[in-house]
Amino acid sequence: MWRTLVFAVALAAATPALCAQRMVTSYYNSRGPHIAASRTLPFGTRLSLYNPHTKRHAQVIIHDRGPFIRGRLLDVPRQVAAQLGFITQGVVTLVVRRTR
Repeated sequence: MWRTLVFAVALAAATPALCAQRMVTSYYNSRGPHIAASRTLPFGTRLSLYNPHTKRHAQVIIHDRGPFIRGRLLDVPRQVAAQLGFITQGVVTLVVRRTR
């Protein structure tokens, strides 16, 4: 049992593209069309974003720090927010996956 659990945890850590999490996301005015901001993810991290309410996808790369409002985990450019369909809401929970 423990061996199976350790293997499952190791597999999840070794394949970050398969792991998805939900992140409260807002948008900001950015010069780069696919540049996103995160306080914790390393620069250069590529993310695949999915809005379950609109069924739309987008790709971004972390190259900025933020958001600086408590409870928000990711900021994307206005262009990406429009692509994902959440300009009018302003803040939405997205499904986020790391890509290579």
